[in-house]
Amino acid sequence: MMIRTMLIDDDECMVDLLKREFKKYPEIDVLIEWHEDLEPNIHFDHDVYIIDNRIRGIQKCLEIISLIREQVNNSHIFVMSGHTDFELLKKLFKLNIDGFIDKDSLDISGVIELINYQKSKNDRLNVLASKLEKATVGLEALGFISIA
Repeated sequence: MMIRTMLIDDDECMVDLLKREFKKYPEIDVLIEWHEDLEPNIHFDHDVYIIDNRIRGIQKCLEIISLIREQVNNSHIFVMSGHTDFELLKKLFKLNIDGFIDKDSLDISGVIELINYQKSKNDRLNVLASKLEKATVGLEALGFISIA
């Protein structure tokens, strides 16, 4: 199963670095949203969002996270930053972000760990759905239930 990931950053160098990092993981489909002067075009059909904390200013980052949470509450959101601001972190975690990526170390292992966990969880759910479908067909064939 492909994990759809959206990277929202206006730093072209960082986008290039992250693209290279994510190429190591073929199960991750990354959509890069980068515009120097434009508003980001958010797609609400992704499993994971990685957002620069200073995209068009801190307030814009908080707005984007709130918008994503309103539209797709079960997605995972990570925020990237080149420096740690304790007050910003408090605001971000109040919006239920899943993690923080330090741009200085560019450690995306937490993101990859979460993506792999999500993939494993989705695989287990698919197996359960398949078993349930087979059981339902069997029960219908025996006359215990009727599916119209």
